Amino acid sequence: MLGGVPTFYQVANHPGNFQPYTDVVEGTNLFYPATPNWDYVTGWGSPNFNQLLQLGLAE
Repeated sequence: MLGGVPTFYQVANHPGNFQPYTDVVEGTNLFYPATPNWDYVTGWGSPNFNQLLQLGLAE
């Protein structure tokens, strides 16, 4: 997990049993709506630091 930014992309695209981000699916930034999965408003969502820490310690 200590691989930096590329690791965060890998975790987001292939989370396995982990839920590294809490997906925000409601709301807007006045230009784009929040939708399931990645979107312009929240990206992948808010980080779930407990899950990211567990993933980092497991590697």
